[in-house]
Amino acid sequence: MMKKLLLMLFLCYARAACCQDKALEDSLVRDLAAQSTDTGKIKTLSELTFFFATNNTPLALQYAQQQKTLADKVNIPKFSANALNDLAIVQYYSGQYSDALKNNKAALAIREGLGDNALIISSLNKLALICQDLGNYEDAAKYQFRILKLADELRQETFAGITYNNLAFLYDKLKSYAKSKEFATIALNIALKNDDKQQMARSYGNMALSYEHMQQFDSAIIAYRTSIKWLKEANDLNGLATAYHDLGITYRSVNDDAAGLASYQKAYKIAGEIGNVSDHAFYASSIGSVLVDMRRPAEAFPYLQTALATAVPDTNLEILKTAYNALSNYYFLQSKPDSAFHYQQLYKDVIDSLYSATSSRQILDLQAGYETEKKEQQISLLNKENTIQKLSLSRNRALLGIAIGIILAGFGFGFLIYNRNKLKQNARLQEEVMRQQEIATEAVIEAEENERKRIARDLHDGVGQMMSAAKMNLSLLEENIRMSDEEKTAFDKAVLLVDESCREVRSVSHNMMPNALIKSGLASAVRTFIDQIESPALKVQLYTEGLNESLNKNTETVLYRVLQECVNNVIKHAKASNLDIALIKDESGINATIEDNGKGFDTSDKAKFSGIGLDNMQKRISFLKGTIEWQSSPGAGTLVAIHVPS
Repeated sequence: MMKKLLLMLFLCYARAACCQDKALEDSLVRDLAAQSTDTGKIKTLSELTFFFATNNTPLALQYAQQQKTLADKVNIPKFSANALNDLAIVQYYSGQYSDALKNNKAALAIREGLGDNALIISSLNKLALICQDLGNYEDAAKYQFRILKLADELRQETFAGITYNNLAFLYDKLKSYAKSKEFATIALNIALKNDDKQQMARSYGNMALSYEHMQQFDSAIIAYRTSIKWLKEANDLNGLATAYHDLGITYRSVNDDAAGLASYQKAYKIAGEIGNVSDHAFYASSIGSVLVDMRRPAEAFPYLQTALATAVPDTNLEILKTAYNALSNYYFLQSKPDSAFHYQQLYKDVIDSLYSATSSRQILDLQAGYETEKKEQQISLLNKENTIQKLSLSRNRALLGIAIGIILAGFGFGFLIYNRNKLKQNARLQEEVMRQQEIATEAVIEAEENERKRIARDLHDGVGQMMSAAKMNLSLLEENIRMSDEEKTAFDKAVLLVDESCREVRSVSHNMMPNALIKSGLASAVRTFIDQIESPALKVQLYTEGLNESLNKNTETVLYRVLQECVNNVIKHAKASNLDIALIKDESGINATIEDNGKGFDTSDKAKFSGIGLDNMQKRISFLKGTIEWQSSPGAGTLVAIHVPS
């Protein structure tokens, strides 16, 4: 989860890093007692708030509230905004998300009025983190991309590094793990350059999450341990608890539940000691979940009750997700199927809220908008440089007016330079336009594939599990109820229908996101897809060559979808008895042919292209800078030829 490894957000960062010893604590307490003015007390109260924010949140909350009371009294906008900001930080660490969100928005409004971009960035970051914790990823992305834009304008590399870490966590939530790792790597490079230990810890934590979700568990464990090392050195107890919890998740992924439980318990103990109520509840839900899986339900139930009691007021969806799923399994072990089904349905509702396709697409649009705006600024800068060049050229021409011959030569020379620069500018502009089109196309394809993955995962993990549970309940009924022969026959038919439904759900989910494509590459995925075709009237032959190594992810995905569409068209429309597929990779690229002996069609009929998805195939292959051609006529079968260059 790595949600709180930023000790004090942005402007508070440097100050919090140095407040780590008892001598400073005593000094601040004495300084507060010695202050004779309200403004002096406000500043010292702010220092005390930050000192205790991550290791004694109840005490920090008292200091923050005193600071807010004095700030309201003096009525100076900057002090009021700072007090709201400090109070929101402590409320965030203590799990009071609604109050933290309200106070951060109020602080942001004041800072926007003051026009202080650095303080605006600080408030935007806190708002993004809260929205992230509440599962509102769209608003979180809006805040983060706004921060990145302001950081670029201010040329503040530290701000940018923190934001890239936040985006890495956000894209991990969207299951875009490669992009998440890319953002975390950028953040790590910035942290190493600035010797920023806390951001190093956070970057390693985000990279560990990416490794974990890409099933590179050994790398994930190493990255988590590195993160924990830096967190201990920085005495960041909140971040340390989070890292222990995430390490526990990785241990569970490699079926080491005992090590996972030990890591969860460390996180739970630290959160309780520092008074972090929200995280304490979240870690309780994780402990309850692993205890249920270890068949220790009696020990698990109190932890799950603690988690739900804390999560509901602020609707922390991550806590609810873990607790609901664990309670469903708990009641199943207790042979209470109605309660198990109830909590399984609540778990599915939370999953739908966290990972909606609409939010994913909107966040991708935000990223594309940020990148497009950045490119437009670069193009504008090039245009300004061109204007300066023109002015300089005009001035040189005026100076050459002393002789007719020199004027003519200068004019000709200047014209050539101007024309060449104009051609260069046009070429650059065209290149940027094409690049933006590629970015947009790639974003659409990625969003489509993410949606397929989500639906396939929901079918497999949600509907598939419920069908399996239904079969188990039917089996229990069969053992406990005496039935007549007719009733037994009807009962067996019902069980058979449930089995058929399970297989159908599994087949649909695998077709939408085939495991073979992820694990073994294009050739294996196509062969698996063909083996699943249940059409005795159609004989399918597949020939592959040169595909021993995995291809680029986008190339494999696009070619698989196009081949899948071609085969489905043959099954639905061609009425063919024979289908030959060839996939060959050589130095020039990848060549694919799909040939059937079916009824064919008129390739000049444009309506056919729309009706059987040929236009969509053309667009997908064009994205890879490849070509696709159809050769067909009525009664003569169809040949589809595809070439994708290296």
